[in-house]
Amino acid sequence: MKKEYPIYSRKGDLKNIKNSLSPKNKAELNKFSEYLLRTNKQPKVEKVLRLILQFYDVTEKNLYEKPDIEIRDKFLALLNNSNYKKSYKREIKVYLKKWIRWRWKDLTLLEDFPKLEGNESDKVQEKDLITEEEFKKLLSVEKNDMWKALLSLLYASGCRPEEALNLKWDCIKFGDEITDVQFTSKKKTSVQSRVFPLDNKSSGFLKDWKNVNPTSKKDDYVFPSKNNKSVSVHGLNYHLKELAKKSGIEKNIFPYLFRFTLCSKLYDGKNNLDDRNVANLMGHSVAMAGRYHKISNKTAREKLISEIYKTKQLSKETKHKLEIEIDRLTQEIKNVEKNTRKQVFEIMKEQLWEKDPNLKNHVATFGSSMKEKPEKKN
Repeated sequence: MKKEYPIYSRKGDLKNIKNSLSPKNKAELNKFSEYLLRTNKQPKVEKVLRLILQFYDVTEKNLYEKPDIEIRDKFLALLNNSNYKKSYKREIKVYLKKWIRWRWKDLTLLEDFPKLEGNESDKVQEKDLITEEEFKKLLSVEKNDMWKALLSLLYASGCRPEEALNLKWDCIKFGDEITDVQFTSKKKTSVQSRVFPLDNKSSGFLKDWKNVNPTSKKDDYVFPSKNNKSVSVHGLNYHLKELAKKSGIEKNIFPYLFRFTLCSKLYDGKNNLDDRNVANLMGHSVAMAGRYHKISNKTAREKLISEIYKTKQLSKETKHKLEIEIDRLTQEIKNVEKNTRKQVFEIMKEQLWEKDPNLKNHVATFGSSMKEKPEKKN
């Protein structure tokens, strides 16, 4: 690993690096080039390859050797401390993620990717999460059964986009009350799978989509593209942007936002699930819990108010009832005070006035002071 990020001032610098590649490294780069040419023109592909060559040159690691998290983080640290513009740094990171996703398909390297300037998933705040009303709007403008099924799966399970798109029909076990969906993801050197349960409401669109394709085979993709491969993450992202525009939602809707939304709900402490159970359900490490706790502090705020401050937020109806009760008790206190004055005056009159006529004027004066004074009007 280089000690600092080089300044590649000319295209020739990277061209020389490319020419010095071993046959095995050149083969890796050519495969990635063929993949990019499916959706990009040659000049764009050449630019992306130059960015990947920077990763090769800085890390001093072969392209056919899988990078670990330590190498990735050291590279990003050097890049962040370089003199390049933020926009250029962001571009390098974007295509580095694209290369990792294509070559290694390791979701750990992608999901735990350090914060990138301009990376939409790292900017997520509580106000950005998808509300139930917004989800219903997305469904209402979507007319295609397959996309409805995909949207409902993302929202209900919070799965990674790649996990949903790689699903095949044999991974879904429909039941009378619960439908089990088996998600599979690659973690470093192993493949991990987990089962996520969906109730009838959440699995309804999946069942509808299955009924539309009764002849589909077990090894067929649940969400196929036109060429019978799975829908791409790029295609899903584009579709969501268009759907948000049609439904009038001004938020930035992207695939991973569904995962952020559900994880934030599960980690809010209201579901009687501890962090370890949620982590197992969502297929990530317990350490990831902190990332979702930061998005929403609503539960923490409520506990601080109710348990520390001992304060409860009253509804308008409850507040109105209490105000009526306060008025009633206030009037009752006034009546008691009025009756008390009268009783005191009668006692003084009987015991003092009758025995000593000279006290008559004093008792009369006291009696007048016992009379209820009219309330001052504001």
